[in-house]
Amino acid sequence: MALKKGLLISIGTGVGDTPESILNAISLSISERNPNFIAFIVSDKSKKNAQIVCENLGIDKKHYNFFEISNPNDLDKCVKKTNEAVDWLLKQNLSSHQIIADFTSGTKPMSSAIVLVAFQRNIGSLSYVQGERIKGIVKKGTEQVMSFKPIISKIYSNINEAYKSLKIYQFDTASSIITECQEFRDLLSENRKNELDYLENIIKAYHSWDLFKHHEAEKYFSKAETAFKKLEKNEFISLFPEKKTLKSLKILGNFIYQNKKDKIIIADLLANAKRRIKEGKYDDAMARLYRIFELVGQTILFSKYGLNSSDLDLDKIRNLLGSKFEKWTSLLQRDPTDNKVKIGARKVYELLNDLGHNVRKELESFKTLLAQRNNSILAHGLKPIEKETVEKLWEKIFDLCQKHFDNFEKTYQQLIFSWDQ
Repeated sequence: MALKKGLLISIGTGVGDTPESILNAISLSISERNPNFIAFIVSDKSKKNAQIVCENLGIDKKHYNFFEISNPNDLDKCVKKTNEAVDWLLKQNLSSHQIIADFTSGTKPMSSAIVLVAFQRNIGSLSYVQGERIKGIVKKGTEQVMSFKPIISKIYSNINEAYKSLKIYQFDTASSIITECQEFRDLLSENRKNELDYLENIIKAYHSWDLFKHHEAEKYFSKAETAFKKLEKNEFISLFPEKKTLKSLKILGNFIYQNKKDKIIIADLLANAKRRIKEGKYDDAMARLYRIFELVGQTILFSKYGLNSSDLDLDKIRNLLGSKFEKWTSLLQRDPTDNKVKIGARKVYELLNDLGHNVRKELESFKTLLAQRNNSILAHGLKPIEKETVEKLWEKIFDLCQKHFDNFEKTYQQLIFSWDQ
């Protein structure tokens, strides 16, 4: 069964006193399209042309309607009336994709309104009649109906908007745009379909990564790779991460799943904090940097001494501290909920100091910056964090990590989003 079609068409008066060319063009457009419903955009002077065509073609009055514009040279009025015509067509159980908009005749504002509304409302196709002209009139017998799909131009534009949104970390916006574009994929070339599939999964992958859902990100990158292999060369290709980054992402996900403290987690958090700074979300960045401050101590404690701050081995601490252990006997108490010995970030650095590690002394240089976190609205205060504060703290923590973790900068570089490198 053939799909129903609707025709939205502007009607002019013709050149001089001879409307013959207009009547021929209108008749040709209707005959070629064979629409189920027609919405005529007319003026008081051009309405009779539409009536003549309807009579000549024997169109039932139930299947067409006239939308008369009081001033056909007023673009605003033309747009308003054209929108009313589209609303009427949609009420005939047509979708916007099933509507053809013909702007061959009518005043320039009438034709412009047809084109504007077609783009705004995702009309299926735009159409016009062309041919050999004599004194502005299309010569009979040379008429040709031309058409194009405005939605395709809009999709191309939207795809680029999604790409730009992704690059400023507006993941929900980018994803929403691509989802809307997917509704029209049947109108697109195979390469454009691949682009949509690729971008859809790339956006989901980076969004998952940004939310610390690393295994989920891996899954979406794998799906994106399928479309990536079919893509023609373009700017979107650069979004796909290098193999070393994908490998790091897998390790990162595994370590977090295993609750294993490691420099790779710190590097990922630092990259995430940098993105929040770029967005101007300084309080969010500060929250991440404070967590990194905690993790640095916990990671050094685990990697250098084999001690887990969430489940301390008292015998191992006793052997490592020797005579200094007595000081800690009252501080190391078992949690009644799980019978594990745990210590907070400050105590971790104090323990490292007693174990002979000098990292706590190095923290003195940015104690003031860290203290500002307590005044943040996302911590215990109501004061927003300033850009300068969070940028300074980021640099100091990065330098600290470089000093205490081997090849830290290399690890960090592998965990930056592809377009930030």
